[in-house]
Amino acid sequence: MKRTALGLLALFVVANPAYADITFIGQSRASPHLKHDVLTVMGYAQHAHACGTISTVESVPMGAAYEPKTPMYRVAAPDHLYERWVADLCGTKRTFLVALWPSPKGGADYKVVEVPAGTEP
Repeated sequence: MKRTALGLLALFVVANPAYADITFIGQSRASPHLKHDVLTVMGYAQHAHACGTISTVESVPMGAAYEPKTPMYRVAAPDHLYERWVADLCGTKRTFLVALWPSPKGGADYKVVEVPAGTEP
């Protein structure tokens, strides 16, 4: 899996058993394993916001033609797709833009970026 700098900072949460208790709502193109990997990156947001739990994640696939307006959120990889994941971190909704694309090595690569409140990526 491709790891972003954010993902490298989040490696300390890989073995977090709390991920088993997260309620996942909505549709996602991610496999269960890939969801776990994305949640691992989102674990950095838990740390940054001093929150020990993610209780729910609501996922909405973006349309095939969707491209973020802000360049830092974009992915140049072919066949990429975007999803909006809204996580409940200690009672506060935090929005993440998740990009997924096929990895040349097999499986999938991903990019996860927290979207500041009131911002449209």
